[in-house]
Amino acid sequence: MIVLGSKAKDVITGFTGIVTGRAQYLTGCDQYIIAQPATKEGVCPTCWFDENRLEVLKCKPVVIKATEDGKKGGPALDQAPSK
Repeated sequence: MIVLGSKAKDVITGFTGIVTGRAQYLTGCDQYIIAQPATKEGVCPTCWFDENRLEVLKCKPVVIKATEDGKKGGPALDQAPSK
């Protein structure tokens, strides 16, 4: 399993960036989304890759700081239905 926030590269295309998400499937073909730095136009290129295509370049993960109330997510967390 690749640690979220790590820097990784797709060994086929060379697409390199920070691993920002993971999808786990019943079939075992887990995928990760890699985000590159924003372009001058403000576009942040992202792409999903199968785990076996990725090479971790830097395992020291990028860390997102929590807000004062301890949350790391956006406002959608406040709108989630309660059980």
